[in-house]
Amino acid sequence: MAITLLPLTLSLRTLLFSLYRVGITGLLLCGYPASASVVASASPSQPKPILFTENNPKINQFINQLATDKKMDKEYLHSIFKQLKFKSDSIKLMTRNPERTKTWGEYETIVITDDKIRLGVRYLKQHLDTFKRLSHKYDVPVSILIGILGIETLYGKITGKFRAADVLATLAFGYDKRATFFKKELAALFVLAKQTKFDVLSLKSSYAGALGIPQFMPSSYLDYAASASLDPKQPADIWNNPEDAIASIGYYLKRHHWQKEGLIAIPVTLKSKVNTAILFDNNMHSVQELKQAGFQFPHSLNNKILLKGLKLEGKTGPVYWAVAPNFNVIKSYNPSTLYALSVYRLGKQILMKYTQEMKTKNK
Repeated sequence: MAITLLPLTLSLRTLLFSLYRVGITGLLLCGYPASASVVASASPSQPKPILFTENNPKINQFINQLATDKKMDKEYLHSIFKQLKFKSDSIKLMTRNPERTKTWGEYETIVITDDKIRLGVRYLKQHLDTFKRLSHKYDVPVSILIGILGIETLYGKITGKFRAADVLATLAFGYDKRATFFKKELAALFVLAKQTKFDVLSLKSSYAGALGIPQFMPSSYLDYAASASLDPKQPADIWNNPEDAIASIGYYLKRHHWQKEGLIAIPVTLKSKVNTAILFDNNMHSVQELKQAGFQFPHSLNNKILLKGLKLEGKTGPVYWAVAPNFNVIKSYNPSTLYALSVYRLGKQILMKYTQEMKTKNK
């Protein structure tokens, strides 16, 4: 992965986990069934190279269909395909074998580090006005916006060095297991380039085709990328412009029904007698029902608020949370429960540390 301006004090653990995460989340954003909470090892098999030429009937069929559906020039498409390179590393990384699922305690230790919090505070200070303005525009808390940025790409520091067209073509025609998905994303990349007038061969991505600071797949870019520019004709540059990246995340969450000033997650404890059939049935229940079933909340809440119980394995034993609909909105970005909780926890700790530093500075 392309690593630029990484501070020397950045822990190896934080760096390695960030490198692992790049490429997975964009797929999850578009419904790819993978888990970010898995440790994996590369498959030893060598993928068979594919030639992206006119002699390949599958390539011809794809180009003909794209030219018809999206009114694109066939000669242009053929000229691009002739320049593409087969990236076997993409397939190897996609076919890694999961070894074990991490617990919340293990995941939290890796994802929410002092380094990542410190870098998050620095990033927040650098872009504070942007965060405030876009948080207000999309009704999404600053903590969630920066939490996603921190986990996705370490605040834009690790976004992927692959040429997006190369990896998407490789996976579309060399990875049969998800060929339909990646053909759709490859087509979306060409549409993206046409609409934005970006050079399709200059667009960089993760090994799985996830783009830029927020790690959007091309179809997600078309649906949710938002430019912070006042010029409506200016396309969103989620690779280089932090404002556009933040705006795009905010717009994505708003479109997925983020509830303004709504609850996200609350740590809870259990009474001595509980009704686990209600607490952990994966359904929303009123606070009143959850209290009666055995949850103890740290502060008073409206009894009509709907929440869902979670039981996770923490560092020293089980931990319990009650999560609101906004938690599920985060999961629309990535369906992993551990991911969503880490976004919430990381963002909250960044805001807490920032507030503490400001208080100390103003004394």
